[in-house]
Amino acid sequence: MVFFMNYEGNIEDKIQITYDSELYLIEENERIRILSKISNYGCQADNTISLLQFCLEILNDYFPHAQRKTFLTYSNNELIPRVFYPKFAEAYFSYTLAQKSLEKKASFLWTKRISLQEDTSLPSSLIKVCSAIYAPIMFKSKKIGIIHLDSISNNNSFSNTDLQLITMIANTLSPALMIRNHDNHEAYPKVFISYSHKDKKFVFKFAKHLRKRQIRVWLDERIEAGNSWKKEISDAIKSIDYLIWIASPDSIKSEMSQWETILAQIEKKVILPIIYKKCKLPSWADDIQWINYDNDLETLVHKVSERVK
Repeated sequence: MVFFMNYEGNIEDKIQITYDSELYLIEENERIRILSKISNYGCQADNTISLLQFCLEILNDYFPHAQRKTFLTYSNNELIPRVFYPKFAEAYFSYTLAQKSLEKKASFLWTKRISLQEDTSLPSSLIKVCSAIYAPIMFKSKKIGIIHLDSISNNNSFSNTDLQLITMIANTLSPALMIRNHDNHEAYPKVFISYSHKDKKFVFKFAKHLRKRQIRVWLDERIEAGNSWKKEISDAIKSIDYLIWIASPDSIKSEMSQWETILAQIEKKVILPIIYKKCKLPSWADDIQWINYDNDLETLVHKVSERVK
């Protein structure tokens, strides 16, 4: 089954979906071998990270042609990369496609059209990628995480067999990961981003990069319809480690942004101002070390992650 869907950048991506019931290309002996490996790892692992590190060895064995591999876990409406290869400062995957896989509860193979291989207008997470697989880790319809693989070489594209194999690994892993995922994401720093909605496009892109660096991000996008937005924001600010304030002429005038920064001060939270657009900072920010954006997102993300970790 093939879907053509519009993702970030308005690029039509070729998405092939194979559901769990369609695992007919994997031989029975291979299924038993993988089940045995994951079961043994499940007995040895005492936490989520050690289990996923064991399972990364399985991915290395079965997918040597994948240049990048990621295990993400899902908790409290957040996806956080827990184990990834290569081990750089940031995991390389598409946050949008990972979310799509969870929402659809389906694995898919993503292949870039040949005409788009050098298109620099693509989202940064997809520019070099030629082929990728995203597989949700589900247990009785409960979202647990995602497995991601990608290739940056046309010679190492993934096949339907690869897609079905990674789906099977995700399904086999789900019970063991479900048991251990109670440690959720509390070990990772949590930030709240206060901003003007006129700066939303920049803020959402910035947040995706922070999450790829294992930083939990709370944005007002998480407020569910019908809930008291003021209470949710107040509770969120009480639970965070840092409040990141995106300073711009619009956020300076935003009553909501002002209220959020005042509440953070009352709760004695660390406030980290980022000068997104030139503006006059309020007096309370005079003694706070701020970060200038300078139209360099990669440097900004690095500076912020160094500060909050």
